[in-house]
Amino acid sequence: MCENGIRNSAGPLTEVSDHTAEKHGKLWIVGVGPGDPEHLTLYAVETIKKADLILTREEDAAIVKQYIGGKKVEGPERWELLWNENGIPWIRNLPELNADERRRKIDSKNRERDEYADELKSIMATGRHVVILDGGDPTVFSLFFFWVLEAFSPDQVEIVPGIGAISAAFAALKICGNAAGARFVMQTEPKMFLGERLFSGSDKALPASLADHPGTVVFYMAADGIPQLAEKLKKYYPKDMPAAVVYNAGNVKKEKIYKGILDTIASVTENEEEKWLGLFILGQCLEGPVIRTTDPTGCCKLAAACKVIEE
Repeated sequence: MCENGIRNSAGPLTEVSDHTAEKHGKLWIVGVGPGDPEHLTLYAVETIKKADLILTREEDAAIVKQYIGGKKVEGPERWELLWNENGIPWIRNLPELNADERRRKIDSKNRERDEYADELKSIMATGRHVVILDGGDPTVFSLFFFWVLEAFSPDQVEIVPGIGAISAAFAALKICGNAAGARFVMQTEPKMFLGERLFSGSDKALPASLADHPGTVVFYMAADGIPQLAEKLKKYYPKDMPAAVVYNAGNVKKEKIYKGILDTIASVTENEEEKWLGLFILGQCLEGPVIRTTDPTGCCKLAAACKVIEE
């Protein structure tokens, strides 16, 4: 057992609490918010209370420890075996394989996943509930869990949304993402946005097109490459575009905010030690005003729509 009661074992899922099964159990994925217990939803708390087996990482278990009690808790060792090879997700190596190798790899990993799912289903078949805890909102950047869900039927699964890091970051910055004439608010990941992940190859069309329209772009998992990301974004966005990085968004004890412009944000954040939990935000909404009556690009003409008369 570790400090938070997580059993450190990659073995079969066993020793779940014993009680009379009244109906078929379910697999729940529960978002525990961005890192502070105060951000837990009532729905999340109630779901955790009725769990028979909890699957989670230590950091997520710590957020909900007051509700776990004596429940059975398993660590993520099995997830590591399923999803990672040599320390990185196996899916990232697929582009290096030819078509036949890629198909065999995916088929092999799907079989491993199905075996793991069968273990969970055997627990659920006795009326017990299995709860997976995930940070933030599990519907955003949780590819592994949704890959696992493919082995279940929809009626076997429930998802409890949590407060995502983007909401926590905007709250910390005291901004509204669609302010200042923004036509969209987009969540992405640096390499996805720039077309450098998996099979897509380099694609300049997306960032070049979006840069022509006023909007707010939020990059998850950007903390370890702020200088590189900022340098690439300067090819498409003005160097004086407002930018910010919020580290550990939503974690009251660890949250940090850095603000600047695209040309300076790398130097502003260069001494920050956190290299994982950082959201990079780019957009005019960081400096407002909330409603813009003029826009030199011609893309945002809110004056007519809002019937604002300028002096």
